[in-house]
Amino acid sequence: SYLLVTTLEMQGYSAEAVNFSEQVPEMVKVEPPSLILFDTSVENVEKELEACRLIRKNHPDIKIIVSTADCNKETVLDAGVDLYLPKPYELITLFGWINRLLNYEILQ
Repeated sequence: SYLLVTTLEMQGYSAEAVNFSEQVPEMVKVEPPSLILFDTSVENVEKELEACRLIRKNHPDIKIIVSTADCNKETVLDAGVDLYLPKPYELITLFGWINRLLNYEILQ
């Protein structure tokens, strides 16, 4: 997560890493971000998707990306996420999607 945060900051984004998905819905109440990236393992995907559902319900304007390996795309998208990005992925692909999602938000 440190590498991902550092790389995002080098691209000009403000980024923060959180180790536990249960913290995210509470953090969003204090200072809602424009986008959340859940980079999760298969073992934790259910907890992450529950956090996505809570965020989507209470903050529908926040863009959500979920990245994991070996997960059903429909299951992830049904949790209200904007993008399922299967692992492995190239960082340039992630940056492209972040730019698209944030620019889409600005255009509306």
